Amino acid sequence: MSLYNYWINIKLEDKEVDYIKRKTEEKNKLLNYNNLSEDKGNRWVGVAGEWALGIYLTKLGLKKNTDFIYHPSWNERDRKDFTIKDKIIDVKTVARNVEPQYNYGCNLDSDQYYRLMKGEINTLVFVSFNIKTNMATILGWLPVSDFDMLKESRKKGEVLNKMIANVDFYEVSIEHLLPIWSLGRNYQKLSEEMNMSMSECKYLDTYA
Repeated sequence: MSLYNYWINIKLEDKEVDYIKRKTEEKNKLLNYNNLSEDKGNRWVGVAGEWALGIYLTKLGLKKNTDFIYHPSWNERDRKDFTIKDKIIDVKTVARNVEPQYNYGCNLDSDQYYRLMKGEINTLVFVSFNIKTNMATILGWLPVSDFDMLKESRKKGEVLNKMIANVDFYEVSIEHLLPIWSLGRNYQKLSEEMNMSMSECKYLDTYA
């Protein structure tokens, strides 16, 4: 099976993206994120990735607060995003203006990595978000221990896929990710049984 068949594409509606941007800007001001040196322009994309995973779980027929718990953090610095049984999940989303390719990497900057290794998170889900089309692509997941084992160190100034790294970071290739339907029991069967066209799912009304 092609690696691309493992991915789940979810297109967010304009009203969902507008809501996420507005709430993220409120959080930036509340937590004084505007004074941070890191780029804050696309921070809303992280929430878009969380919503994409929530839509996927909902479309599988899973129920919020029963089969999974979503931890939105509009008023505090976020750590965990979802809990599914023993998996405490952090969703990592990268903003792109093109569709992802199998040779792209999934990465954490050095600060994110060291915080992760000290915290309660044990599972990472990786999402690519096309800011031109509002298309979220759920690429897959890894246990934190696997990420730590597979990671490659990248240095500021290194050229990767014709892009120059502006920070030190750790990277795992997309091809090393586990398919998202292996995250939970019966997810693969549920995914195969359903038409995974997500556009009709009203996530905003349910989870905002």
